[in-house]
Amino acid sequence: MSHIQDTNHIAGSYENVGIVVWHHETTPEAVTNLATMLWQLADTREEAKIGLIQIVEAKCAPLSSDARQAIGELLQSGASRIECSTVVYEGQGFRAATVRGIVTGLAMFTRTSFPHHVFATVPAAIQWHVAHLRRTNPRLSETGLVGAVAALRNKLSASAPPT
Repeated sequence: MSHIQDTNHIAGSYENVGIVVWHHETTPEAVTNLATMLWQLADTREEAKIGLIQIVEAKCAPLSSDARQAIGELLQSGASRIECSTVVYEGQGFRAATVRGIVTGLAMFTRTSFPHHVFATVPAAIQWHVAHLRRTNPRLSETGLVGAVAALRNKLSASAPPT
């Protein structure tokens, strides 16, 4: 699996699903790089449409207005290429619930032409993606997608500076 990475995020793919883990901060430049990777993925897949899983770690900074705009543009420009999309905001408690509500509102404001949902856990998002994409890609599996997310997180951890 090829990937793109900086100190704030890592992105890669499994089958026809683009995966990004937002680690510290979501920057407009990283969103632009993610879009490039996603459109290249869509162009190489026989299914033509892809899924997108965005995982926002609990320690990730809140979205800036520029980052919100960049993600909104990514979702709108991807209407012909994205089959379904999820955001997983990890964490518990009031702050996590508030952020999930904001992300849900952003998705409603963006008015995507594809299903877009917000989840609290990665396994729930993966199950949802596999259910939505299996009709166009019977090779897609929960096990494979879980492994791809774990591999990306391992690469991100391995490259993190010691604390």
